[in-house]
Amino acid sequence: MKIRRGSFEAFDGGEPLEMYEEFEGKKVLVVGSEHGDPAVVETLRNILDSEVKSPEEWLFAIEGGETTLEAPEVKVVDLFAKEKEIPIADPIIDPFNSDILNLLLKSKLGANLDKQLALGQLGHYLIETTPVRDEKVAAVVLGVPDEELVLAMAEAKADEIIEDVETHKKEVSDLLTNLILVSNAVSVQVLKFLLKKHKDRSRVLLSVGRAHAHIFNTPNLLEYLNLELSDDEIEELVRVRNAKYKAQKTIK
Repeated sequence: MKIRRGSFEAFDGGEPLEMYEEFEGKKVLVVGSEHGDPAVVETLRNILDSEVKSPEEWLFAIEGGETTLEAPEVKVVDLFAKEKEIPIADPIIDPFNSDILNLLLKSKLGANLDKQLALGQLGHYLIETTPVRDEKVAAVVLGVPDEELVLAMAEAKADEIIEDVETHKKEVSDLLTNLILVSNAVSVQVLKFLLKKHKDRSRVLLSVGRAHAHIFNTPNLLEYLNLELSDDEIEELVRVRNAKYKAQKTIK
């Protein structure tokens, strides 16, 4: 299979992007795409067929792979991994997460943020632009108590009323951008942790959505944000994320 050359710095969606990276002494085949895009399902099927000849060499680091993200590309890789006994794990700590918000607040990017206001803005964003249907579901997604989110959303709505539309839009846009930056800075550390955990695996298939296609462009960002995490902190972030995803599936 021919691996298309490209730069994740310029990736903004469209055709799935495939490229090899050398990372932590491993050969990593990276696929970046929109979740659910039929083209990425075909891309991954081709990769599994043509690249994964020695299963014992591979680790699959798949966004949603450990937590069963409801996306067809995840199901294709998950089934293959089970058949070939290839370990599969999810390196991504998603940006819609109170832990990521707390880390943003501790960083230089979050120096002027009000936590309550930011949490409320996130609640409104999830309900208005994603399949999240109400405050109860949004609270589970964000990992906060219902009552806390309801109060934060009321504050955010009051703030929106007194602001002009463009100022409000920019505030929310900047918040989302910075949460993704922190998510990627954290997720690359989760990936490093997974590679240490699976030292015997020399090759990695990393499949992520468009928002995380910049995961390898974080060294300077990590230093700037001062977000170096210990292994214990990483394990706790992963544990909380997995519990959150499990709770989301129980909501009727």
